[in-house]
Amino acid sequence: METMRVGVYPYNTEFDPFLRHTLLLNPAFQISTLISPAGWGLAGQIIGEWTVVSTFEPILNDIDTVFIPAFHATEKVETLIVKEIESIVPSLKKVICAANLSAQNIECLQTTCIKADCLFENLNVLKAPGAYGLTRPTEQNPPLEVLDVPIVAVVGIWEETDKFEASLVLREKFIQNGYRITQIGSRNCCELLSFHSFPGFMLDPGVDAVDKIIYFNRWIQQLAEAEEPDLILLTVPGAIQNLNETLTKGFGILPHLVFQAVMVDFLLFCTMCDEDSMQFLQEISTMCTYKFSCNVDCYHMSNLQFDLNTSKARGQVVINRIYRDMVSQILKKGSKDSPIPIVNVLEQASWDKLFDLVVGKLSGEDFQIVS
Repeated sequence: METMRVGVYPYNTEFDPFLRHTLLLNPAFQISTLISPAGWGLAGQIIGEWTVVSTFEPILNDIDTVFIPAFHATEKVETLIVKEIESIVPSLKKVICAANLSAQNIECLQTTCIKADCLFENLNVLKAPGAYGLTRPTEQNPPLEVLDVPIVAVVGIWEETDKFEASLVLREKFIQNGYRITQIGSRNCCELLSFHSFPGFMLDPGVDAVDKIIYFNRWIQQLAEAEEPDLILLTVPGAIQNLNETLTKGFGILPHLVFQAVMVDFLLFCTMCDEDSMQFLQEISTMCTYKFSCNVDCYHMSNLQFDLNTSKARGQVVINRIYRDMVSQILKKGSKDSPIPIVNVLEQASWDKLFDLVVGKLSGEDFQIVS
């Protein structure tokens, strides 16, 4: 297997989970350098074993692949980033795009790569059920397959609440302890970490909602039969529900479909940070019990804070980030009052606690390592 020498551009903090869990990286994916636009304030920073640079010029001989991670930018800045990549395509073997770029920029990149005989892979292309080996059941009301493998699910009150990070923490701990894992991630580039990305048909508006439930159930069953895991680790994209009538975020429909397709045995819920959140967390647990037939077993508290007043005034979600050590202080004060454990997966001291909680609940004759 040929190893890709990868330059990550434009590097931003959303890519950090990959850097914190490098032991999980697919051996074919070697991160050589991180490149971030000069105006983003990240150039010169040392992230793990990498020093962030602001231009391709000094590192062109060190890479043969560019990976475009998800990032937030205006359309103008996005176009500038694409043009910068296009300028070095002739020296590359491959461009992998995980970012949700405009159709025009995707077309420009693809055209440039074709002319330069450089492979272009767009991870945002939604694959139909047939690409996963699935066919539509012939029955009018097809039953669900009953899975005999325990499922650990990670969900979030909103996006960017560290769901992906939490799933990698669990993956690393279970692999270290000798468990075989089948994992489905919430991002479109999980194969870089040697597990499955969330299936495209679940995000395709052209696929009927009932069919999505059946397809997802059948796909999980296929993976379980093929990989014979000790457990399935599932991270669900999107927000678990709308925050109010204005801030809807998909109304939690995608998680609803997933929880209709499979029964979850352990639920890790990633939430925002709030000093007075204990009552709210209890309400979330009650909601999950009745809506998804699944209790919340553990919370992770992220460093996001929801600014309700500003969000209402602007008609859009306004999220503030606080320092991680403030989250730790809040947890020390309030977590002891919560009947449901609360952890911070960004603190390595929480890793063993979370792992022990999962194994403690799932330990039994149906959760034994297959030798």
